[in-house]
Amino acid sequence: MKVTFWGVRGSVPAPGPKTVRYGGNTTCVELRTDDNALIILDAGTGLRLLGEQIVSRKEKVNTNILLSHTHWDHVCGFPFFIPAYIPGNSITFQGPVHYEQSLKDVMVGQTQYAYFPVRVEDMAANIQYKDLKEGSFELEGLKVHTRYLNHPVLVLGYRFESPKGKIFCFGTDTEPYYNVFGEGEDADPDAQNIADDLNTRIVDFVRDADLCVWDGQYTPDEYKIKQGWGHTSTVQCMEMGMKAGVKQFLYTHHDPTRSDDALDKVLEDSRKYLADKGSKMQIGAATEGVTIEL
Repeated sequence: MKVTFWGVRGSVPAPGPKTVRYGGNTTCVELRTDDNALIILDAGTGLRLLGEQIVSRKEKVNTNILLSHTHWDHVCGFPFFIPAYIPGNSITFQGPVHYEQSLKDVMVGQTQYAYFPVRVEDMAANIQYKDLKEGSFELEGLKVHTRYLNHPVLVLGYRFESPKGKIFCFGTDTEPYYNVFGEGEDADPDAQNIADDLNTRIVDFVRDADLCVWDGQYTPDEYKIKQGWGHTSTVQCMEMGMKAGVKQFLYTHHDPTRSDDALDKVLEDSRKYLADKGSKMQIGAATEGVTIEL
């Protein structure tokens, strides 16, 4: 498998001189199988750049776009994905079922004339939609497992297992489950047990991953005032990765206010944290234009 990052920013695009090294586009990841089949994870603004490269190579597109969820920063790149306008191309969106609308309703809705001048119905590619739930299936020779994550809207994480035994896990817009009824001596023990069990399921989901790309939007201090917003702190990421035996862990969904220099400092602190714990897990930050081969 080859994993290439086209968008790594969270919440809103953040272009400019302070984000040029890690990138300012919102989430989009290209996954190539050993047979060069294309799977795309999320359709943020990075999808536009991926589309331009595909067209420059004159590549015919028959791809699945697996969505973590349908918040705007993860789907707004699709109307600018040039392969969607080329006859003969085929695109299948797969993603979590929304409690009010189908996946098709959401994706078509963002191209209403009030928002965009070209409707999905007018695009020349064959575009299909498949609602996903938690479970397992095969796609392009890979075993794919999905797991519900913790966010204000329904989110799926993805685990890919290759025939060669390599494991790639992807999870964004999520935070650890916690006892919503409070913590400490007055906390409801039953609620705490439920939260602990759910977090154990997530650890098992990423267990033994060769590469885990996970939401690490907040520092621990930021998370103290943003718990419940649906994003993870760096320390929570590292603790999960260590428990799961992850080999390489990359933060993604970088906060739009986080400059390159500030992200360098986050990684410096993270590596010190791992060294103090005696962990050999590699830690880094997803970076636009970088390809990792598993």
